[in-house]
Amino acid sequence: MTLTPDDQARIQAEEAYRIQLRTQKRRVGCWRWGCGLLVAPIVLFFAFWGLVKVFNAVTPDDPRQAQKDAQVEFVVNCENQIQASLKAPKTAKISSPWPDQVLTTVSGFAWNGYVDAENSFGANIRTDFRCSGPAASPTVVFE
Repeated sequence: MTLTPDDQARIQAEEAYRIQLRTQKRRVGCWRWGCGLLVAPIVLFFAFWGLVKVFNAVTPDDPRQAQKDAQVEFVVNCENQIQASLKAPKTAKISSPWPDQVLTTVSGFAWNGYVDAENSFGANIRTDFRCSGPAASPTVVFE
């Protein structure tokens, strides 16, 4: 079968157009190498970060961290007991126990502070307190 010169020119133009489309398709999708090379370091970073987190969670706790955790538990339990003994606990403003107000004692911890709260008449009153004892069950004494 013989083609006319017009048909041959049309076929050559179509093939040139298809070649152009194929090269454009390769440039559009970068997932083959381009994006893969960009994404791989990010994925490796997060995988390494996750492994570090897992191994840090598995390692035994630092004794100093356990002491800090016990101090936090002590302060929370003291604050709960203080608020439970007030007439208007929502108005309570308890003095800050940090950074060095909580002392370590033989029997656990000790904390001297104050609480500003409303009494049953609505007057704001400051009351000093001493909270002492083990972290799980401290004793609060108002002075």
